[in-house]
Amino acid sequence: MHNLTVSRLAVLFLPALLGAQSVRVYSEFRRIDPSGSIVAADRGGTPREILSPSVARNAYASYHVVVSLPPGKAFELHLAQNPENSVRTSLYREIQESSIPDRLDLLAPPASGRSSETERVFCYWLDLWIPAEARPGRIRVEAQLHTDDRWIIYPMELRITAARVPDIRPRPAALPPVDSRSDTAVYGPWRAAFCWSPETPAPAGPVTIRSLIRRNALQDVALAANHTSRRWCDPPGSKDSPEWYLRVRDALVGGVY
Repeated sequence: MHNLTVSRLAVLFLPALLGAQSVRVYSEFRRIDPSGSIVAADRGGTPREILSPSVARNAYASYHVVVSLPPGKAFELHLAQNPENSVRTSLYREIQESSIPDRLDLLAPPASGRSSETERVFCYWLDLWIPAEARPGRIRVEAQLHTDDRWIIYPMELRITAARVPDIRPRPAALPPVDSRSDTAVYGPWRAAFCWSPETPAPAGPVTIRSLIRRNALQDVALAANHTSRRWCDPPGSKDSPEWYLRVRDALVGGVY
């Protein structure tokens, strides 16, 4: 595994030097289609650059990791952190369904594969679990792409805040359709908490992008337990970008809600 020494400047210019080879990180609300583009439902606004996200303790933080390669390239995708073992990492392969990724298959890192004429983009869901006892501060997490005996690095500096999510036991509920905008999955938990509109119970299903977006929203609801707001009673899709919700999370995690 590559050492944590590559500068952010190198990250910006290495993909251009190496052609179409790249590794990128997006928020959980920007799903990527097989061509490497954001799916049509999630394209509103300008995507947030994921470099120094704030995260709460006793909680998950989730991101899309996207590997793009020319045809015929073998690769490995590694994860690294400094200090080591600061957070628990889980990596899932995103399964495309009608050009929209949803179902997730858990992998044992490093992820590996080979590109072809018909498959040049590989999408992964990265789950980071921040322990309840983690110290507030900064840690470094990197997605490291190894191909052609070169390393291409995407660095993130996680800012662990003092916010701590109470212990919760998520119960499965009905999810929005796969082709709905990604932020639609956050409304159920908030409406159940603040709008007297309980979620529709459902049997436990496979792990999906929609189910983990909902799980993360349940964490936010737990942080907001002492607040009330009618904003969650508005219909989903009323904002220009699915990432509008990240501003709400930033406020909760930063303790300024």
